[in-house]
Amino acid sequence: MKRSRNPAREWSRVAFHFQWLCLVSLLLPNLAGAADPLSIRAVAFSPDGKLLAAACGEPAQTGAIVLWDGVTRKQLWQHTEKKGVPAVAFSPDGRTLAIGSYGTDATLLWNVDTGETRARFSGTGGVHQLAFSQAARTLAVCGYGRNLSLFDLNLRAPDDKEREHIRTLLAKLDDDSYEVREAMSKELLAIGFSAEAELRKEMEETKSAEVRVRTRRLRQELLSKPRAVLKGHTDEVLGVAFSPDGNILASGSKDGTVRIWDLASKQELVRLVPER
Repeated sequence: MKRSRNPAREWSRVAFHFQWLCLVSLLLPNLAGAADPLSIRAVAFSPDGKLLAAACGEPAQTGAIVLWDGVTRKQLWQHTEKKGVPAVAFSPDGRTLAIGSYGTDATLLWNVDTGETRARFSGTGGVHQLAFSQAARTLAVCGYGRNLSLFDLNLRAPDDKEREHIRTLLAKLDDDSYEVREAMSKELLAIGFSAEAELRKEMEETKSAEVRVRTRRLRQELLSKPRAVLKGHTDEVLGVAFSPDGNILASGSKDGTVRIWDLASKQELVRLVPER
């Protein structure tokens, strides 16, 4: 004879399984996090202390850059990288965030308000540490080597007069004269990072193959060719910092020395060794 179902017993069984599923769903993320936590490689406050950024992840881990409101502690945004992020620094005005990524071997500039990429500097062979100086209009990057790379980085947006000058130079990149095109290219490079946004816009919108090739090449040179390279350390450079006035740069290395550099001459001024 077929046994009749007990609705109360069936409901109790469903409720029991549902409770276990809820419990497991709560525990699994915590257990996974405890087994393999995402390491925090670097943290930085914005100059006004209102924002806090963290660079997360080892080379073999998925990386992330996370931004919090330093007052409310609310997470504002998070961006994931394919590999870990070893370095993070705010620009002096607090509007731009620079990170070093294991996944791209590049330094990325992020818009703090939107969390979108503003620019990508490459050519340093990875990133150990980085530092901004608005006074020196420079980004210093310690790559995976003995040298320090200095990139032009004037974050101030060009005013109307400067923007008009940049656009005039861009218009002449399609001039009939090769000499004129070359001269305009050199002038745009001399302007530096301030011209990057207009170069990118022209590269994307122009109908001229000549202008598209030149603007792409100029942007690549601005973002991959350091303005200067400081040489002297005999082992990997792991730390870097600017003086407040932007005239002096200090670097620390596995070679056991702190070296002080004059940014005007790009020469080493003094070498410091910790006493034991």
